[in-house]
Amino acid sequence: MFEIAIIGGGPSAACVVAAMAYRIAPEIPINVTVFEPGPNLWRGRVFQPDGDEVLANVPMEDMSAVAWDPEHGVRWFHENGLGDLAADTTVPRRHQVGRYLEDTAEQAIAAMRAAGSNVEIRTSTVTSLEMDEGKFWTHGDDWKAGSFDQVVLCLGATPSYDHYKLSSSAGYIADAYPLREALIDVPEQASVGIVGSGLTAIDVVMGLRARGHRGPITLGSRNGHLPSVRQRPARHKLQHLTVRRIEEVTAANGGLSFDDVVELAKAELVAVGTSIAKIAADFSCTTPAVTRLRNDLVRAMEDRDPGWPVLRDGMVACGQDAWYLLSDADKMRVRAWHQTLMRHCCPMPPANAALLLNMFHSGQLAITGGVRSILPRSTGGFDIDAERPAVVDVVISASTPAKHEIPPAARPLVASMESQGLVAAHPFGGVRVDRITSRLVSRRGVADSKLHALGDLTNGAYLFTFGMPVLAARADCIAMDIAATMGLFPKRS
Repeated sequence: MFEIAIIGGGPSAACVVAAMAYRIAPEIPINVTVFEPGPNLWRGRVFQPDGDEVLANVPMEDMSAVAWDPEHGVRWFHENGLGDLAADTTVPRRHQVGRYLEDTAEQAIAAMRAAGSNVEIRTSTVTSLEMDEGKFWTHGDDWKAGSFDQVVLCLGATPSYDHYKLSSSAGYIADAYPLREALIDVPEQASVGIVGSGLTAIDVVMGLRARGHRGPITLGSRNGHLPSVRQRPARHKLQHLTVRRIEEVTAANGGLSFDDVVELAKAELVAVGTSIAKIAADFSCTTPAVTRLRNDLVRAMEDRDPGWPVLRDGMVACGQDAWYLLSDADKMRVRAWHQTLMRHCCPMPPANAALLLNMFHSGQLAITGGVRSILPRSTGGFDIDAERPAVVDVVISASTPAKHEIPPAARPLVASMESQGLVAAHPFGGVRVDRITSRLVSRRGVADSKLHALGDLTNGAYLFTFGMPVLAARADCIAMDIAATMGLFPKRS
């Protein structure tokens, strides 16, 4: 029987399992082995059990784990008594999305087994992968398993990033998740510094607030920006910011430039009647973060301009392909606007924005940019050197590195593959993959039909490697590519 190994068992793997159950198992029985040593199978770090204050940031209608059925997630919420959280303007709790992912994977596994396939979950850490006579063998500290015809890497992201080398300091919390555990020992009156000002940092603020924290809280980051506030969906069928148009422009021009992508974006904005000047003003806006938050919240509640929702939809639909096709020089141009793109691509829910604004107005919450250093004090606590210096009792890490790196837990595995030439590092981080199939590209520049990767490991080859629409679409492509390698012609949506 055809043997497939999935290394990693988080949300990416849940999408892959669901896609295999739909695309491959109805055609031929397969053996699937999922390696996941962590406690949150299918949920990963992001959707693990946590408090109700931890929101998903994205409405459920954009969280389907199966690319061929966009209503899958919404339908599951209705069927499980959570229909009030399935509306397009409501975001669910993150642990509820985790339940959905668990159920989706378990139903897919049950369907595969009913069709004659075998699925095994192994709570083992894979530290190396070896190829022998066309087959793959996985290795751990004291075990070996194989032989596999196909391997899919779903390794997840780095849990946290210690910008300021504080890991050995008392009062430093290196990983914010789960909040119910990370924040349990934070004294109620303590002054808290949060490294970062993005969505993870906002989760931490919401976690402290839910626990009745009374002390001052400072958000500190290099840029001092907050995410924008999610607006109502645009309900617009994309005409220009599509993979097809990106490919047509690339073929016609012999390559894709950043200016080409900008022109496609402008055409999409014109198609929905929004103001290009208004969008351009957002990119160059220097309004203080709290003022922007207030303005963004008003816009989310009252403004029906579809500009940013349309651009966000376009970034999800074709952002990975556009980034992949750009030259390195143009990638650097995009990176210069990375923070602005992320601010609008990954907005916060209006409910969180309203609570944040109240905390800013009360004086409990502050934000500063220009963080240069955070140093432990000999008498306890930390000095934050920034535009608005602060002294805090506790520091909580809630940031990501400027350049994504291989997660520490995955480095031995990736190093073993690099030593055999099975993978090649990407200059922008992660490893090289084929744009369409997500096949890993070897040291010789060959896309290997037996090796695929999904998620954070592909950061560099792709610009956005997270979000359920991206994961579900790539997982589906991987399943269809494996099916084609097996000589199957799986059903297509």
